Formats: sequence, structure tokens, C-alpha cells
Amino acid sequence: MHEFFLIANFRNVLQHTFTLKGRSTRRELFGFIALPWLVYIAAAIILAVIGALGADQSKAYASVQLWFTMFFIASLLVLFIPFFSLGVRRLHDVGFSGKWLTWWCIINPIPLFMAFSALASGEPFMAIMAPFVLSSLICQLILPAELAAGAALALSIIYLFTNFILSFLVVVLFLTVGDKGRNRYGEPSSFSTKQIS
Repeated sequence: MHEFFLIANFRNVLQHTFTLKGRSTRRELFGFIALPWLVYIAAAIILAVIGALGADQSKAYASVQLWFTMFFIASLLVLFIPFFSLGVRRLHDVGFSGKWLTWWCIINPIPLFMAFSALASGEPFMAIMAPFVLSSLICQLILPAELAAGAALALSIIYLFTNFILSFLVVVLFLTVGDKGRNRYGEPSSFSTKQIS
């Protein structure tokens, strides 16, 4: 009996949560990303249907929306380590070090947390402004008031530029076809090509 690929792939990635050695294919990476997002999209559609039926003002709807938001944030936190490990193995597949993903993760957690918090509280504009708010807070703490505004703008621009470059590089490497045959990180992953039973 054959198991649905997304579920088998998801289980395989979770079994290798703390494995930073070896290689993973594009199919493994995007298969792992696809399953949670299918669940999130289905839940968002259910919430939208409930809201369209006029229940958006009810306490029950607010409670369901709160539980969905908590589930979304908790699942992102739980899935971060398996995703990070898989991302490192994916970079290995194209011959790059996992340090590129590490740098991307170092510069993103606080603004991402602020953005998720803003989205969870129903403030999408504040989610977009998260890097600027963080820069402003940092500059106000360490600089005199007359320098803080200009420094915050400069820090935000540097952050956004650096983040854009690193994000672009990581996405391009994730999309790149893996090395054929053995590379310095080992043999190609065989999970996505073997028969799942």
C-alpha cells in the first residue's frame, strides 16, 4: 500500500529534525512546506466561510479565530527546527554551507515575531512596519533624541537591504537543482525517489 507523498515526506523530515548532515532535494523541501500550508489555507477558508455567514461578530467566532491564530503561531515555532535542518541539508544538496541559512535566521527572528504579533492582533499595517519599529526602538535606547530618527531610518534600510539579499540568495539556492552524484556533503538524498510503502 502506497502512502500519500506529502505525509510520508513530512514524517521523514520530522524524523530527521536534528540532522544537519547530508542532503535533501527540492521535492523534500517543498513537500514539507506544502502540507502545513494546505492545513492553514483550509482553516482560513473555514474561518472566512464562518465570517461570511454573519458570525464574525459573535464570541464563538472570535474564540475560533483566536485558537486558529494560536495554532498558527505555535505550529510555526514547532516546525522551525525541522525546517531549519531541512534547509541546511537542501543547501548542502547544491554544494553550499548551511551558514547562509543561519545568517538569514539570525537577522529575522525579532522582526518576524513582531510581524506575527501584529497580524495576530489584527494590525496588518504594523506587521509591515515591524522592521522600522524595531530600528526606532533600538536607536531611541542608545542614541540621543536628535540622532535617533535618522539612525532608525538608516538602520531600517540596511536591515531591509541585507534581508532582501540573503532571502533572495536562500530562495535561489532552494530552487536550484542539486548536484548530481556525490559532493562534499555526501550522496544525493534518495528519499523522494524511492518507493514509499
